[in-house]
Amino acid sequence: MKTRHLLLAGILGILAASTAGAQTVIYISGAPAARQPFSTAINRLLTSSTTNGLVTVAYSGTNTTTLTTANALTWYGGNINGTPVTVKVSYVGSSAGIQDVAAQSTANFLPNGATAVGSPYPEPNTSGNPHDAEIPNFTASDEFQASTPWQGTNSLTGTSVTYQQLGGDDIVGVLPYRWVSNVDAPTRLNNITPHQAQLLFKTGWIYLSQLTGSNADENLAVYAIGRDIGSGLRTVLLSETAIGVQTGVQQYEPTVSKSGTTPYIASQVLYPAETVNGVSLGTGDGGYSSFSGLQAALEAYTNSNSGNLSNTANVDLPGYYVTGLADSDAQTVFAAGAHELAWNGFYLGTLGTYGTGAGNTGTASYSLSEGQYTFWSYLQLQYQTSKLSNSVNATAYAFEQALVNDLRHTDSTVLLKDLNVYRTADGDVVLGGNPYGSL
Repeated sequence: MKTRHLLLAGILGILAASTAGAQTVIYISGAPAARQPFSTAINRLLTSSTTNGLVTVAYSGTNTTTLTTANALTWYGGNINGTPVTVKVSYVGSSAGIQDVAAQSTANFLPNGATAVGSPYPEPNTSGNPHDAEIPNFTASDEFQASTPWQGTNSLTGTSVTYQQLGGDDIVGVLPYRWVSNVDAPTRLNNITPHQAQLLFKTGWIYLSQLTGSNADENLAVYAIGRDIGSGLRTVLLSETAIGVQTGVQQYEPTVSKSGTTPYIASQVLYPAETVNGVSLGTGDGGYSSFSGLQAALEAYTNSNSGNLSNTANVDLPGYYVTGLADSDAQTVFAAGAHELAWNGFYLGTLGTYGTGAGNTGTASYSLSEGQYTFWSYLQLQYQTSKLSNSVNATAYAFEQALVNDLRHTDSTVLLKDLNVYRTADGDVVLGGNPYGSL
């Protein structure tokens, strides 16, 4: 506890040394999977640092979007120890955020005229919408830079670009994921193994019987849906299943219609060819840029309209969808009736139950903490040390360090201290012990 207080005092001291009264704008890109803990931590830091209650937030999305579900936000009125700040966040995707920070390229944030008054603003990353294009000071990711192609010099975007090594090593928490199938999937679809996941995402579909062991399911299918290459979720899924992060996949894009108020899948195609973050992807290798597309498919009925679903062999088969989701997004579709699958025989379980018997309420579950359940990654804050340091940008650096302190001890989905295992790379073996537990 003493160490923690000394750390926080040091952070505030750095902030105090910044020029008082000077308005600093801090730009942060991030992983949508990290929205809930990250936005909560930012809001906590900014509002707890003021006494006048003038911190306001502008955000993008729909009228039902909240602080922890918006894709872009701007905090006004923040003041930490005499240093006023405006903080802009754009949840462009974990891999996309790493790409922007490593290459010092711009991300799209809410425009400067966006205030907290009125309805949410249009998404700044939608073509044609107003935006503020800026280079992020740092990024919140759910993957290691080594898992992405954004390192060294390459021409994946069509132009030779050098991506700098990101520093900081600021691992701040754990993000667990769950395997999910849609609302009318049968309860017997309750487990998926690494080999089954490899076949599913490499070919786009498998027979349901391969997952259930029932010959009654030989005329039913399971189809793959998922995120695009800008997403850390895709990186973690491909790492965890041993498919490989640079391996092409086959994913579908369903069309969701409604019968009255009931959503159903009217048709589907392999995800159309697209360009994401400058990289051209062939048919099937693309995916959704955000959770909303996956949510719509998982909350829709499929088998009731089965004649419109075709697999890659051009054979009509009724079927269901399976994908991976961050825990917070999984909870959203579970509320609508979607189902969870165990991963290689183990469920994540209920978070916040580990350690309760000892009177020390933890944020993990038993299967996660003890290493049985392995579909998880680290939440990290990453930046170029030559662009973000106390000597280069004291205010932005001190804010990043304050976020590190908050996420490690308060707002991460699962706190580092609550795991009794660790790993050194995305999808790598889970080892006993926890070198991050004392951070």
